[in-house]
Amino acid sequence: MARENVLQGHPEAVASAFKAGLRRLATTVSLVTVNQDGGWGGMAATAVMPMCAEPPTLLVAVNRSASIHPFISERRHFCVNLLAQRHAELVSIFSGGAKGADRFKTGNWENGPGGLPILTDALARFICRTQTMVDVGSHTLLTALVEDVDMQGEVHPLLWIDGDLGAVMVASKVITS
Repeated sequence: MARENVLQGHPEAVASAFKAGLRRLATTVSLVTVNQDGGWGGMAATAVMPMCAEPPTLLVAVNRSASIHPFISERRHFCVNLLAQRHAELVSIFSGGAKGADRFKTGNWENGPGGLPILTDALARFICRTQTMVDVGSHTLLTALVEDVDMQGEVHPLLWIDGDLGAVMVASKVITS
């Protein structure tokens, strides 16, 4: 028996249900970082996903009200730092707990290519160059060519699920010859 679409024609109800449904979608937390006129800027993001492998491309959504948006739009060069469980304290800092350069007082940061701030012990870092930008609702979707990748440590990603931080343990694969 088909389920009746009781929300059809009620956009507010659909929007509310959409947000509630997305709380069930676990995503790795990332810090998107930029060089802002010689200073550093960054934001926490969960709307980052692989788009294709040939060429290596990420899709990143940035709210147009984010302080780094004008710098990403102008420079089109940024870094996506995938967070590990050990980086949990950085999420609140990069989600408004600190502003501007103060966000980089916590964590192991250094200058990367083009002066981009890179988290030296991130699970993975992707140096990106924006290819296309499309405004959708409150956000700009960036398709970004990945120019460089670096990975550190074991895979213990920091996840965002149900409005809170979560974790998952990934079993290591042992290959014998």
